Amino acid sequence: MCKVIAFANQKGGVGKTTLSTQLAYYLTTVQGKRVLFIDMDAQGNASSTLLESTSYEATTSDQLFETDLPELNIQKTPRGIDLIGSNEDPAGYDVEALPIEQVAYPQKWLAPILPNYDYAIIDCPPSLGRRLVGSLGVAGYVVCPIKLSGYAVDGLSSLLKTLMEIQNNFNPDLKILGIAINEYRDNATQRDALDAVTNALPDLIFENKVQARSPIDMASRGAPIHEVRNGHRATQELKALFDEILHRLSN
Repeated sequence: MCKVIAFANQKGGVGKTTLSTQLAYYLTTVQGKRVLFIDMDAQGNASSTLLESTSYEATTSDQLFETDLPELNIQKTPRGIDLIGSNEDPAGYDVEALPIEQVAYPQKWLAPILPNYDYAIIDCPPSLGRRLVGSLGVAGYVVCPIKLSGYAVDGLSSLLKTLMEIQNNFNPDLKILGIAINEYRDNATQRDALDAVTNALPDLIFENKVQARSPIDMASRGAPIHEVRNGHRATQELKALFDEILHRLSN
């Protein structure tokens, strides 16, 4: 059975794309799993990363919101990850202007193909709207990446409120898998923020954190972290987080 994992946060720049694409690489190149990646972020950064300069020629994530989709074409990527991407086409659908009832269409069009995969990973947009609701309507699980700051708890409260509204009104089967700390720096400010987040949401914080490391930035240009020069420690940290995510999935 395909497990659909969304990476979501209403705040941009927290590492959604980096963590979601690296998890896709890990599942495919290390574990040999069949993976579908759905790039719901209109910026298309995940698509650019996974394509590794290959041109995109398949169905876009915008088209998943159409009322009639005669054919769903999947893009093959160099590392074996199947992709429904976003190509920043200005002539594409203005998803946020669609009637609210069309939010359910991605779930409808994706349902027939999901059994072909072990995992589907969704990179969600960094704002509340139809793209985000449609993304979370497909997902069974959600991972929330965050960067620690003095406002981390306030941001999480808003995000969790949104997720609860999705559960109550749109997808009651959605499970919050956990909160992933990204670009952690072991200093007094970040330790205080981590304590505040952990005290507020003790059962949701993943134990394994990803520190701020330059090889991860290099990997975001289009490569699995284990192939990046001097990326050994970053590889270990990401593997530990991903293994913890997969362990929670199995429980």
